[in-house]
Amino acid sequence: MKSMHTLHTENQIQVRHIEFKFPKTTPKYFAFDNPIATAFFVVLSGVFPTGERFFVDSLRNLRDQTHDEQLKQQIRGFIGQEAMHGREHDRFNQTLKTLGFDVDTPTRLVNFSLGLLRKLSKTQQLGCTVAMEHITAKLAIQWLTYEKLKTLSDQETMNIWQWHALEELEHKNVSFDLYQQTNAHGLIQRLISFSAVHLLILPAGFIAWLIVAYKDDCFKNLPLTLEGIQLVWEFIQPVLRSSPEFLSRDFNPRNDETSLLEQQWRDYLVGEFGILNSIYNNKVS
Repeated sequence: MKSMHTLHTENQIQVRHIEFKFPKTTPKYFAFDNPIATAFFVVLSGVFPTGERFFVDSLRNLRDQTHDEQLKQQIRGFIGQEAMHGREHDRFNQTLKTLGFDVDTPTRLVNFSLGLLRKLSKTQQLGCTVAMEHITAKLAIQWLTYEKLKTLSDQETMNIWQWHALEELEHKNVSFDLYQQTNAHGLIQRLISFSAVHLLILPAGFIAWLIVAYKDDCFKNLPLTLEGIQLVWEFIQPVLRSSPEFLSRDFNPRNDETSLLEQQWRDYLVGEFGILNSIYNNKVS
């Protein structure tokens, strides 16, 4: 089997064609071994495919505005990685359905909100993508560093989240770099995009979480419910706290230096002896 070990720099964004296998023995409550917390992850997976398509479209809309060949190459890598994320979460969502989760509700709710975002100008849509990519990059750091997630969760299932997180960090600068070249990234424009994301996307996700948890009868056990809420809050709090950084004058995804974290997980997941090489049928493009 061909190794996925490659030299990676910020100038090179590797598109990895990985087809995950989700065994029938996948535990239902794979995240933190808790129903409420798992419902949160179900919502994330449910909205990722439609969200990734919005990200891709927002960059495609404006990529012709840049004459930077290096950035164009990175945009192609960004689009390729996001396409793989959407495809694999679509497949994972089918597994979640067989486990009894309502994945369609979060997809519909967030798809409706994204439809409203698509009514904004193309530059504002790109601004929304930058804001959401900022949130996703912060989530990625949590996926890769939060010890409770690694110790309390099913590791086989976590592989898709760790792979996704690694690639989110690898391309976290791309949408911002294109946005910087649009000449429409001032505070007012960023405030519009930031407000749209926080008024439309985040509430839709929260409502979807409540619905998914309710339909799975997650609230019947009060101690587990409180434990799950606490686990999710601990996990998501750093992400929410850092979200307004997008409005800062000196905002730049590079302010989070993650190169060492990326290399650590690149070696572990897709390096010469990476766990994904031996478990999955990998091809490198």
